[in-house]
Amino acid sequence: MKTRSIKLTRIPSGHIVTDDFAADDIEIGAVYDGEVLVRALYISVDPYLALRIRSGSFEGGRIVSRLIGRVEASRSDAISAGDIVLGFGHWQNFSILKASECRVLKPVVRLPAYLGVIGHSGYTASLGIDLLNPGPEHTVTVSSAAGMVGAVAGQLAKMAGARVVGIAGGGKARDIIDRYGFDAGVDYTENFEARLAAAVPAGIDRHFENVGATMLDPVLFQVNDHARIALCGLVAHYSDAAAISLLNFRRFLMKAVTLQAFRIDDHQEQYEAGLARLEALVVAGKLRSFETISHGLAALPGAFVAMVAGKGFGKHMVQVSE
Repeated sequence: MKTRSIKLTRIPSGHIVTDDFAADDIEIGAVYDGEVLVRALYISVDPYLALRIRSGSFEGGRIVSRLIGRVEASRSDAISAGDIVLGFGHWQNFSILKASECRVLKPVVRLPAYLGVIGHSGYTASLGIDLLNPGPEHTVTVSSAAGMVGAVAGQLAKMAGARVVGIAGGGKARDIIDRYGFDAGVDYTENFEARLAAAVPAGIDRHFENVGATMLDPVLFQVNDHARIALCGLVAHYSDAAAISLLNFRRFLMKAVTLQAFRIDDHQEQYEAGLARLEALVVAGKLRSFETISHGLAALPGAFVAMVAGKGFGKHMVQVSE
């Protein structure tokens, strides 16, 4: 059986562009015991993929992303044809996946939510907020607050009673207040340091970092004693190997700041319970999500490049089929 596929044709030397990708048709072979044939419905595009794309670690240039798909054929007792599953597959219409590596979905809300707020993005946000442990006495700032991880992190901090200040670009700084109920939004595209200072008159007690030095440095200038920072991502630094420097690095010592980086792979034992908690919050209307959805397999390169550039709102994905 053949399927249309998108592959990486060269290792990017700088910023990743759509010309780094090409489409072709490939043979995917037969389905063997313990495997399922899956038709992709939604394919996720995520910032961390930039690291693997730049390192050339995808075999044959075949990029692997999280996806939601419909099982077309199964040779597994645990999964049946017609089931909706979530797993990792290539950028193509059809993939053969190991049944043991798929999770059967019983959706009670829209399918895209299971790639975002009730998926890796939401769970990642919850891990960072658990590390920060915010409360009513805290001011919490969140970078890339219009993205899915930042949006969930900010909402969870707000549920904990904290004052939440989201950092986003342009009009998104206003949107995050209206869409997610944040207390303030700071536009980083102009006069960021001054705008941030005005938004946090009592200083910053907790910070959720998704971007890198351009966000973290001004935040460090506003931190209070014993502030905590959860380091989730460095999307601004995924496209090059340049050194990362911080003008306000001394503030870590002066303010006795704790910075804790974390990885979702280190917390797999709580994954199912974490997703169940997030799903319950979505069903109850306490947790909101928005997605930027492109359409058609051919849209994947453009959707990925746009996501890295900070365009769109919320979780980015491509709807491949219905």
